[in-house]
Amino acid sequence: MSPAKFVLALGIAASMAATAHAQSYSLIDLTPNAANGVAGGISEGVSAGYSSSVIFGSATRAMLWDATGAVDLHPAVLDDAATGAVGRSAALDISGTLQVGWGAGAITGNRTFPMAWRSSADSAALLTIPFANVGGQALATDGSQIGGFATALKS
Repeated sequence: MSPAKFVLALGIAASMAATAHAQSYSLIDLTPNAANGVAGGISEGVSAGYSSSVIFGSATRAMLWDATGAVDLHPAVLDDAATGAVGRSAALDISGTLQVGWGAGAITGNRTFPMAWRSSADSAALLTIPFANVGGQALATDGSQIGGFATALKS
Protein backbone atom coordinates (compact mmCIF):
# COMPACT_ATOMS: atom_id res chain seq x y z
CA MET A 1 0.00 0.00 0.00
CA SER A 2 1.40 3.41 -0.90
CA PRO A 3 1.91 5.91 1.96
CA ALA A 4 -0.89 8.20 0.66
CA LYS A 5 -3.40 5.36 0.58
CA PHE A 6 -2.34 4.19 4.03
CA VAL A 7 -2.83 7.67 5.53
CA LEU A 8 -6.25 7.96 3.86
CA ALA A 9 -7.33 4.55 5.19
CA LEU A 10 -6.05 5.40 8.67
CA GLY A 11 -7.91 8.74 8.59
CA ILE A 12 -11.18 7.06 7.61
CA ALA A 13 -10.80 4.45 10.38
CA ALA A 14 -10.09 7.19 12.98
CA SER A 15 -13.13 9.16 11.78
CA MET A 16 -15.38 6.09 12.05
CA ALA A 17 -14.11 5.32 15.56
CA ALA A 18 -14.80 8.89 16.73
CA THR A 19 -18.34 8.74 15.32
CA ALA A 20 -19.05 5.39 17.00
CA HIS A 21 -18.07 6.75 20.43
CA ALA A 22 -20.33 9.79 20.07
CA GLN A 23 -23.50 7.69 19.74
CA SER A 24 -25.60 6.46 22.63
CA TYR A 25 -27.85 3.41 22.66
CA SER A 26 -30.75 2.10 24.71
CA LEU A 27 -31.25 -1.61 25.24
CA ILE A 28 -34.69 -3.19 25.63
CA ASP A 29 -34.89 -6.86 26.61
CA LEU A 30 -37.40 -8.46 24.22
CA THR A 31 -37.54 -11.62 26.32
CA PRO A 32 -38.22 -10.75 29.97
CA ASN A 33 -41.12 -13.24 30.07
CA ALA A 34 -40.32 -15.35 27.00
CA ALA A 35 -37.57 -17.62 25.74
CA ASN A 36 -37.35 -16.06 22.30
CA GLY A 37 -38.05 -12.58 20.94
CA VAL A 38 -37.50 -11.14 17.47
CA ALA A 39 -37.99 -7.51 16.44
CA GLY A 40 -39.06 -7.16 12.80
CA GLY A 41 -39.38 -3.39 12.62
CA ILE A 42 -39.01 -0.19 14.62
CA SER A 43 -40.80 3.16 14.42
CA GLU A 44 -40.75 6.11 16.79
CA GLY A 45 -39.08 4.10 19.58
CA VAL A 46 -41.50 1.15 19.35
CA SER A 47 -40.40 -2.26 18.06
CA ALA A 48 -42.79 -4.78 16.50
CA GLY A 49 -42.06 -8.48 16.24
CA TYR A 50 -42.93 -11.74 17.94
CA SER A 51 -42.02 -13.85 20.94
CA SER A 52 -42.30 -17.48 21.91
CA SER A 53 -42.18 -19.33 25.20
CA VAL A 54 -39.77 -21.84 23.61
CA ILE A 55 -36.49 -20.97 21.91
CA PHE A 56 -37.06 -21.32 18.15
CA GLY A 57 -40.64 -22.41 18.91
CA SER A 58 -43.34 -22.18 16.27
CA ALA A 59 -46.05 -21.00 18.72
CA THR A 60 -45.23 -17.32 18.23
CA ARG A 61 -47.22 -14.30 19.42
CA ALA A 62 -47.17 -10.87 17.76
CA MET A 63 -45.70 -8.28 20.15
CA LEU A 64 -44.83 -4.60 20.57
CA TRP A 65 -42.01 -3.38 22.78
CA ASP A 66 -41.05 0.08 24.01
CA ALA A 67 -39.16 1.50 26.96
CA THR A 68 -42.15 0.87 29.27
CA GLY A 69 -42.65 -2.82 28.43
CA ALA A 70 -44.38 -5.23 26.08
CA VAL A 71 -47.85 -5.37 24.49
CA ASP A 72 -49.17 -8.78 23.36
CA LEU A 73 -50.86 -8.26 19.96
CA HIS A 74 -51.91 -11.90 19.52
CA PRO A 75 -55.67 -11.93 18.76
CA ALA A 76 -57.84 -14.45 20.62
CA VAL A 77 -59.74 -15.18 17.37
CA LEU A 78 -56.74 -17.27 16.22
CA ASP A 79 -57.06 -19.61 19.22
CA ASP A 80 -59.60 -22.44 19.25
CA ALA A 81 -61.41 -22.38 22.60
CA ALA A 82 -63.19 -25.69 21.87
CA THR A 83 -60.01 -27.71 21.34
CA GLY A 84 -57.51 -25.55 23.22
CA ALA A 85 -55.37 -25.21 20.09
CA VAL A 86 -53.33 -22.02 20.18
CA GLY A 87 -52.83 -20.03 16.99
CA ARG A 88 -49.67 -18.25 15.90
CA SER A 89 -49.00 -14.64 14.96
CA ALA A 90 -46.08 -12.32 14.20
CA ALA A 91 -45.70 -8.61 13.54
CA LEU A 92 -43.12 -8.07 10.80
CA ASP A 93 -43.07 -4.29 10.34
CA ILE A 94 -44.32 -1.08 11.93
CA SER A 95 -44.81 2.54 10.87
CA GLY A 96 -46.38 4.94 13.34
CA THR A 97 -49.31 3.14 14.96
CA LEU A 98 -49.77 0.53 12.18
CA GLN A 99 -48.24 -2.91 12.56
CA VAL A 100 -48.38 -5.63 9.88
CA GLY A 101 -47.57 -9.33 9.80
CA TRP A 102 -49.43 -12.61 9.78
CA GLY A 103 -51.64 -14.86 11.84
CA ALA A 104 -52.66 -18.52 11.65
CA GLY A 105 -55.12 -20.63 13.58
CA ALA A 106 -58.45 -22.41 13.48
CA ILE A 107 -60.20 -19.47 11.79
CA THR A 108 -57.66 -19.54 8.90
CA GLY A 109 -57.49 -23.30 8.48
CA ASN A 110 -54.07 -23.04 10.15
CA ARG A 111 -52.74 -21.19 7.08
CA THR A 112 -50.89 -17.89 7.48
CA PHE A 113 -52.98 -14.86 6.55
CA PRO A 114 -51.87 -11.23 6.35
CA MET A 115 -52.83 -9.17 9.39
CA ALA A 116 -52.76 -5.56 10.54
CA TRP A 117 -52.92 -4.09 14.04
CA ARG A 118 -53.22 -0.62 15.59
CA SER A 119 -51.20 -1.23 18.76
CA SER A 120 -53.59 -3.67 20.50
CA ALA A 121 -54.81 -7.26 20.18
CA ASP A 122 -58.41 -5.98 19.93
CA SER A 123 -57.53 -4.02 16.79
CA ALA A 124 -56.26 -7.11 14.90
CA ALA A 125 -57.70 -7.53 11.41
CA LEU A 126 -57.25 -10.39 8.97
CA LEU A 127 -56.59 -8.83 5.55
CA THR A 128 -58.55 -10.12 2.57
CA ILE A 129 -56.76 -12.03 -0.16
CA PRO A 130 -58.83 -11.52 -3.34
CA PHE A 131 -58.30 -14.99 -4.86
CA ALA A 132 -58.29 -18.66 -3.80
CA ASN A 133 -55.09 -19.04 -1.83
CA VAL A 134 -53.01 -21.14 0.51
CA GLY A 135 -52.08 -18.13 2.61
CA GLY A 136 -49.96 -15.01 2.72
CA GLN A 137 -48.25 -12.39 4.86
CA ALA A 138 -48.14 -8.62 5.19
CA LEU A 139 -44.43 -7.77 5.13
CA ALA A 140 -44.08 -3.98 5.13
CA THR A 141 -45.95 -0.74 5.70
CA ASP A 142 -45.37 2.98 5.42
CA GLY A 143 -48.23 3.67 7.85
CA SER A 144 -50.99 3.71 5.24
CA GLN A 145 -50.10 1.22 2.49
CA ILE A 146 -49.32 -2.44 3.19
CA GLY A 147 -47.15 -4.69 1.04
CA GLY A 148 -46.86 -8.44 1.20
CA PHE A 149 -47.67 -11.63 -0.67
CA ALA A 150 -50.19 -14.42 -1.04
CA THR A 151 -49.82 -17.79 -2.73
CA ALA A 152 -52.57 -18.87 -5.13
CA LEU A 153 -54.06 -22.35 -5.14
CA LYS A 154 -53.12 -24.46 -8.14
CA SER A 155 -56.04 -24.94 -10.47
